[in-house]
Amino acid sequence: MSSTAGVDETLANHFTFLFYYQTDPPFVDIRSPSGVIYGVESDACMHDSSNRAIKFHFDFTEVHVA
Repeated sequence: MSSTAGVDETLANHFTFLFYYQTDPPFVDIRSPSGVIYGVESDACMHDSSNRAIKFHFDFTEVHVA
């Protein structure tokens, strides 16, 4: 599955993507507008196996300018 989420400057500098799963953890990566890929091994990611959740938290917002 692939999807796009629009983020603008009104979200300030704290943004979180949270993914829940039922059985096996999914492969998840997030690509920034500049092309940087954040995977589960990045500092932005936390895997909580007891709650079956994968969380990406960013202390910055990168806005794509068209």
